Amino acid sequence: MRMADWSARLDAFLQFNEYEVLSNAGHVCAEVAKQLAEEQYARFRVQQDRTFESDFEKEVKRIETKAKRPGHRKKDEP
Repeated sequence: MRMADWSARLDAFLQFNEYEVLSNAGHVCAEVAKQLAEEQYARFRVQQDRTFESDFEKEVKRIETKAKRPGHRKKDEP
């Protein structure tokens, strides 16, 4: 398969998924693209930090939920 074949296949895939296919190489320089990516990542990190739950926190919640179930006894109970 040649590079032109891959290009045609990719264009067909993008059109099938209703994405716009660019007719040229674009006009964004690498520096602008990097800055845009860093801004997007900074926004992502804020959201991720807000919703992050560590494995320890997940395990504590799982244990608390299990302890609240009816019929669950503590180890020191007869």
